[in-house]
Amino acid sequence: MSVSISEIRQMATEVFDALEKGGVTHLDPSEGWYWCIDSTDAWNMKREPTLLTGDLADDIQDIRKDLTEYREIAKTNAWHTLDHLLGVMTALSCQFKTRNGLAHTEET
Repeated sequence: MSVSISEIRQMATEVFDALEKGGVTHLDPSEGWYWCIDSTDAWNMKREPTLLTGDLADDIQDIRKDLTEYREIAKTNAWHTLDHLLGVMTALSCQFKTRNGLAHTEET
């Protein structure tokens, strides 16, 4: 099975439309640091991934740069923009869960 980029784009548009209709209209990059793993580690099931940290403000800044001043470089390094987009998507998911009482709030 394969999925076209245009179908994935349409899926993303529908999800973003649903977020906006549900009241999630902004993302605050000052929310800061978060846990993540490298995208290639996510698909290697033979070993535990290395836990990394990401920075939402850095993600937003790098995506903006990749889509403007580094546009030519970004064409061959789309992985870089996608990795930063993962942080944004995770933040949106967390924001939606928190807004709707679905987030894990227990501190360990």
